[in-house]
Amino acid sequence: MRLFSISIFAFLLLAPQVVSPLPSPVDVYAFRGMFGVVTSTGLDTLGTRLSASGHKVMVQPHWKGRTVLQTIIKSRQKTVALVCHSAGCITAKRMAFALGENGISVCVLATIDPVGSPYVSPNVFEALNWYQPPFGPLQPTHEFSGNLTNKKLNGYPHIVMDQVPEIHTRIAKAIKGTCNS
Repeated sequence: MRLFSISIFAFLLLAPQVVSPLPSPVDVYAFRGMFGVVTSTGLDTLGTRLSASGHKVMVQPHWKGRTVLQTIIKSRQKTVALVCHSAGCITAKRMAFALGENGISVCVLATIDPVGSPYVSPNVFEALNWYQPPFGPLQPTHEFSGNLTNKKLNGYPHIVMDQVPEIHTRIAKAIKGTCNS
């Protein structure tokens, strides 16, 4: 019996251990507003913050959306996060639909004073939207089953809404919670 107990103990000690890998940080793609490199500079600040948490972050002008979409599809990513400001949200929202058509999920879609269509793609897990008139709330498509939060803000000029620290904090928290679970 003693030899049997020693054998079991040795087996457990020497057997390979199964360790669950830590979730790898999701890639984040952010799209600037109408004037590209001179607007939506708050996305750079947010990008730096998310990079410090281990995320690969790419901040692009909105007109680079097609190239970014092709890169995501070719790299066979399963899930990404999209962040945008102003006209960059036209690109991000269209991209979410195109990614869904290619079997790619969007764990977080964060829109800051978005222009364009108000609809959220069904492949989005969590959509966060900060807006002020004349822009408005996002709306779910019929197939959307994720979480959607619209927050009306007052007192910030459209051109600097992407620089609001509270928005950055909420986006970082959503990416950490939704994308890494």
